[in-house]
Amino acid sequence: MRKENIKSIQPVETNESEELLSAIVSELASSEDFILTYIKTLCIVNGGKFNLDELRDRYGWRLAKVQALSSAINHFAARGLVKRGATTNDCSLA
Repeated sequence: MRKENIKSIQPVETNESEELLSAIVSELASSEDFILTYIKTLCIVNGGKFNLDELRDRYGWRLAKVQALSSAINHFAARGLVKRGATTNDCSLA
């Protein structure tokens, strides 16, 4: 993560942090697929859903990363493991 992106991360309350950490640990412990875990963790950290364009702007991701994630999201959405939102760049937990 770039230094300027670290500054944009907002602090959260202790209880909220503990809940987020617990959800992430649970996802990491139960998943057998790294990419699916990455996508679900992005959802967890962003309140249950995210938009790839917004994350790209926020974190300065390159287009190749966004395209790879989009393809992976399509793959998992077709299997019912995550949901696509109103646009093709929206993703949420199934």
